[in-house]
Amino acid sequence: AQLALVNATGVRVTLPGGDALYKDAFAMMPFGNNLLVLTMTGAQLKEALEQQYAIPIRPGRTKPAVLAPSDGLAYAVDMSKPEGSRVSGIRLNGKRVALDGRYRVAVNNYLASGGDGISAFTKGTDVTDMGIIDLDALVAWIAPGRTPPMPDRIRFVPSAAAARRSCAACASATPRLLEAGDSASRSRSEGAGRSTFHRNHWPARAA
Repeated sequence: AQLALVNATGVRVTLPGGDALYKDAFAMMPFGNNLLVLTMTGAQLKEALEQQYAIPIRPGRTKPAVLAPSDGLAYAVDMSKPEGSRVSGIRLNGKRVALDGRYRVAVNNYLASGGDGISAFTKGTDVTDMGIIDLDALVAWIAPGRTPPMPDRIRFVPSAAAARRSCAACASATPRLLEAGDSASRSRSEGAGRSTFHRNHWPARAA
């Protein structure tokens, strides 16, 4: 796959900084969804990203619960624009995503079936079941002691009112881009360094 997206509803807690146990990974991703890889056009990918910002913001939150993007996928969001026109500047590994381009996208089976109201994933083709659940893939990725990517891949453009407040505070008319709250990657910024799994704490996964 060239990129991956994880639904926010499938990430239940933040991994602790530093050493992490299997139970921490399970608490973070407990559903056991299968991982699939499918082909999407750039237009379909943009549609999926747009659809998440059409979902009402949850009570008590100030930003939408968005799809967590893999390292290398980045874009900007302007919530003041109409639905369907809020996402811009989609880039993959620094290159602009072409609307007529074709990309291999990894998602779980819940998203692939249109879960969380994001129906654009159902338009994907050449669907391949990778034969692994998301929790096992997470453990395999972190176990060597990898450092999660920084949570700066989604940038929210502030409202006009927020921009005016920022201007008054710092005498600058340049809107500040706010990073999205990516719970899957926030562990590094909360004091982390690397998260390393203790293998002697791994229970056998039930079939």
